[in-house]
Amino acid sequence: MKAKQAPKRFSPPEGTISVLLLNPNSSRPMTEAMARLVIPKLKHATMSIILETYTAPSGPKSINNDQDIKASTDVVLEDERLMRLLHGPDAKYDYVIVACFSVHPLVSVLGGMLSIPVIGIFEASVDLASGIWSRTARAMFSEDADCPTTTTSAGHLEEGMNSPQQQGDQPQGPERWAIITTGEFWEEHLSTGVERLGKDDDSFVGVFSTGLTAADFHTGEEIDQERIKKDEEIKRKVREAMRRLLQCQGVRYVIMGCGGMGSLRTFISDTAVELTSSKIQVIDPVVAAMSQVHDFEARGEKSYPQ
Repeated sequence: MKAKQAPKRFSPPEGTISVLLLNPNSSRPMTEAMARLVIPKLKHATMSIILETYTAPSGPKSINNDQDIKASTDVVLEDERLMRLLHGPDAKYDYVIVACFSVHPLVSVLGGMLSIPVIGIFEASVDLASGIWSRTARAMFSEDADCPTTTTSAGHLEEGMNSPQQQGDQPQGPERWAIITTGEFWEEHLSTGVERLGKDDDSFVGVFSTGLTAADFHTGEEIDQERIKKDEEIKRKVREAMRRLLQCQGVRYVIMGCGGMGSLRTFISDTAVELTSSKIQVIDPVVAAMSQVHDFEARGEKSYPQ
């Protein structure tokens, strides 16, 4: 009898990068929405990227507090099938993106288990807002990717001829950034996370809650009166949070503090123009994480910078 051979490692076409978008909550619609928003950005990449998704098989559908964070961590780590795909003979990914906007334990736990980079969308977007990642990657995953770009002395992305600063409608002083998020729990949690990342200088103005949950952004595809009413309520709360946020002078970058907020990017940007007559750049955290994948690969790095 022939000995049973171990499964071969998944081998994508040469030069192709395989990325797992890991959603630790159990909402499949949220996972699908994040993937729909990030996949079109891949056409701007300078290498071939295959994106696969994972949704936790059980646990909270919306991660709203410390208990949900712990529960979602346990569910993912107990998923034996996923663990086989992440390490060992069945391993098939080059990068993992943990798609929960929080100081999520999976980033460090999986990072310690695996020999591939594990990127959190919270950490990636904070790095992007504070100017760490390359202009090329940010332009590539921006809606204005085809516009000419320049950089300021701080390394931030500007929008070429359409730059708000060039138009003179941006407040003077250092460029600042903020996070707009869901429930009040996240104000302290994320502020502490920013501090731990060493990014809590004068450029960071704070975290602003809308009072929503991640589940509020994905109530089904059918358009009816209830859905329309819900969408109006979401926009009202986001607008109010933006009003408080923009009372801080010099805000240039706003991070959407939930992976499920991607569909609100244009609304948030338009609200800023309406309230202040100034343009801001809205950062989708999932796109920010994908830009880090591009940066790592372009530089040939295979470990997450500490």
